[in-house]
Order: sequence, then structure tokens, then C-alpha cells
Amino acid sequence: MKIAICDDDQLFTEILREKIEIIFTAENLNFDISIFNNGTNLIDSVSQYDMIFLDVEMPDVSGEKIAHRIIASKYKTLVIFVTNHDDFVSTSFRYKPFGFIRKNKLDFELQETIFNLKEYLSDNTLLFLFEYQGKTMTVKFHEIVYIEVIGHYTTMHTVTREFKLLKTLSAIEKQLQHKGFIRTHKSFLVNCDHIFSVEKNSVILNSGQKIPLSRHRITDVKETLITFSKRC
Repeated sequence: MKIAICDDDQLFTEILREKIEIIFTAENLNFDISIFNNGTNLIDSVSQYDMIFLDVEMPDVSGEKIAHRIIASKYKTLVIFVTNHDDFVSTSFRYKPFGFIRKNKLDFELQETIFNLKEYLSDNTLLFLFEYQGKTMTVKFHEIVYIEVIGHYTTMHTVTREFKLLKTLSAIEKQLQHKGFIRTHKSFLVNCDHIFSVEKNSVILNSGQKIPLSRHRITDVKETLITFSKRC
């Protein structure tokens, strides 16, 4: 993988580079790392990289602006935001980041990010199997938007249609464990691929639809989004 690290803190970039090298080597992942200490030098070459570790706050070109360039150009570059601000996590899913690393949790969250990367590379095309009207059917994980309980049915909403399933939401949640699905409410299981932002009482989907967010689940939802934002 061609990796770029972009942060105006030169000492931190060297620390991050060293830690990435150690983990990638231990995981037998091939890599080449480039260092940028400002966004200006990186923004016109983002397409050359498979993965970019982006500092959110930089004095010239911010990490958000670079991420916007990637989204607008539809590059397949994976973005990992690096930040000191927990609040940024809740508002940045519009940029479809692969992950987040908070600088005060660097060791743990870098390890988690690279573990998620290995899963992403190995099973990005896995399918969700389910029974529908007596038939076994499949749908790609990223095509599932959310699953909700309506009356006596569990309804799965995909990007193209919906399915009424016989399984309970809890059973489906177990089946989708470690696949980036988040229980936002007792009646809703949401795919982080389709989350635009998190508000006080709801999560906002890319479509603009609001999904209920229980007050006691807010912290867990934010932490889960950080862990599984690999596919967002």
C-alpha cells in the first residue's frame, strides 16, 4: 500500500510513521510511506495513495478539505482522520472516512485501524445471507442501509428495496457483528456506511433520513463508529 501521513506537527508524523511501520511489518503488509507537513503539498496528489492519515487541523489546507477533494473526485483512497477532538468524530462521516485516530489514544486506535484494514482487504465482498419468502437470498453488506422492527416484523432496508425477515433484530445483530452495524435504538440497527452525521437524538443518513438515537446509546454509538468506520 502507498500511504501518506499529513500533519503539520513534524514530531508526531515521525512517531506515527514509526508505529505504522512496526505494525504493518508485524502483520506482513507491504507498504511505502510518504510524509507531508502541510496539506498544500498533498492535495493535488491524493490519487497516488491508497491510504492517507490526515490531521484535521492544519493552517493552510485542512484535512477536511483534502477529504472533500477525495470524495468529489471519487478516488478510492482510504482516509483516516487524526485528531485531538472527540466532537469531530460525530460530524465528519460526510467524508466517508475509513477510520479515526485520536492522538491521546494513538496506540490502541492505530492497532484497531490496521486490524480493520486487514478485514477490509480480505472480506470486502462478503455477503449477508438471509431467508426471504422461502428462499435463501444474499445482499452485500454495504448495500444494507438499516434494519428496523415494525410491528411483528423485522424489516431490512437496502439501497434498492426492503425485505421483511423472520429473525429478531437481536439475532441479526449477532450475525452482523464486526461488520460495522450499530444499534442506535432498541428497534434500529444501522450500517455506518450510510451515516452522514450524529445528532443529539438521531443519526442522519446520507439520504437525509433521521434514525432514532437513544440517549443512553450515544456514547456507545460514537465509539462504535470510530471502531468500524473502516467502511464509511
